[in-house]
Amino acid sequence: MSEPPLLLECLRIVLDILLVDNVDKHSLATLLRVNRFFAEATLPFLYADPFCDDFHRQYDTAQRDRYRLAQTLLRQAPAENVTYMLRAIFSNPQGLDGHLDPFPDELDPYVPVLHYLPHIKTLSPNTYPTALHFNKYRKVFLEAFGLERRYLSLAPNFDGPADELFHNTYMRDVVNDHMTLAFCSPLTIQTMTIPMIDCKRYLSRVEQFRTLANVEFCVTTLLPHRNIPIPPLSPTTDTTDREQRVRQELAEHMEAMVAFVQKHTQIHRDVLRTAKCQSPSYVYREVQPKIEACQQQILGFLPPLWNPTHLDWRNLRQFCLRPNEAMLDFVEQISTSCSLDSLDKRKRTLEVLAPHFPRCRALKRIFLDLYDDDIFRWAAEEKKQYDLLSSRGETPSKRLVPVEFAELRFRTPGFGSQIDSFMQGFGDTLQMLNVRGRQYQ
Repeated sequence: MSEPPLLLECLRIVLDILLVDNVDKHSLATLLRVNRFFAEATLPFLYADPFCDDFHRQYDTAQRDRYRLAQTLLRQAPAENVTYMLRAIFSNPQGLDGHLDPFPDELDPYVPVLHYLPHIKTLSPNTYPTALHFNKYRKVFLEAFGLERRYLSLAPNFDGPADELFHNTYMRDVVNDHMTLAFCSPLTIQTMTIPMIDCKRYLSRVEQFRTLANVEFCVTTLLPHRNIPIPPLSPTTDTTDREQRVRQELAEHMEAMVAFVQKHTQIHRDVLRTAKCQSPSYVYREVQPKIEACQQQILGFLPPLWNPTHLDWRNLRQFCLRPNEAMLDFVEQISTSCSLDSLDKRKRTLEVLAPHFPRCRALKRIFLDLYDDDIFRWAAEEKKQYDLLSSRGETPSKRLVPVEFAELRFRTPGFGSQIDSFMQGFGDTLQMLNVRGRQYQ
């Protein structure tokens, strides 16, 4: 191969800029085939989030492509992380040993380039393959290792045939947990979802997650009707003992989740930026307050928000803990309307958030639940001062906040003064205003 025209780092900067400008990511595959130099430059972008929708657009082929991609990645995963369940799903159906063939010998010179796992920066189970193939060969594989009965016991309310087991929602959660473990490369991963039941496993490796910036803990694998986590429960245990063990195990998982964040922030200071605990809508009611308490503990270990572009239900709690230290120069959207919290909690959040609106100088979109206070008076006063300086021929020290779209939900009557202040402050740039008034008893 001739001398490369650019340094590898320079070419990656060029590609990074092109991707920011929304260049079609499918064109990266063309660069990948040019030569080894372009392959080394392109792979980190292609496999940063390998299962994302940008590479799998048509639904009829997306699941097939994701399935083949998962097979490729599993060939490079450490053998101890590729469980029997993954082997049953992704291995050659004709081979009952569940062996995942490595790369062919003729590709040996390219193995350093074609090793994809270290390039993965984001792992999200929502994008994993869901059309899991299961046929008679894989059923024989599970029976040969005595695993079919074991995995059927994980879904005791499942009454369908065994070949439909892996299409069960709760079974897919278990499969996704195994895939995350297999695909995770701790030294390079930046964003990932960790199943709460696996927190202890990741806690033992927390020192290796030196680049992890965003983590989400997910409460998965719940029984459909009992709404309680399932592993590692025995099907012979009676209901009372089962629920007691579940609550005990859940408490241990939550402690491990908090310990992971605490230990990570101590070892790798200011690396972890966000940490959330996601609880599905079907989570057991008794568990929800405990999850909320753990979320508050986790947020206490995190640093202040650093240059967010959005303030919404994903990060408002973290903002409210240290509002004065948060950097808000790049906030373009603020939303409290999509929060799942009660109206009282939304009101308290708005009371903390409102004094910091003037700091959001790039704000363009607003979706707010409003009450009695006129929180936009500052904008009207800024506009008045701006016009006064302009009329004198002086240059204002700062530009106006360029709000373009707003949806305001008023929870109390008599909101005319707030609309007046809003229009006075943002009328020059405002393109659309949606006002909804409601009175709650």
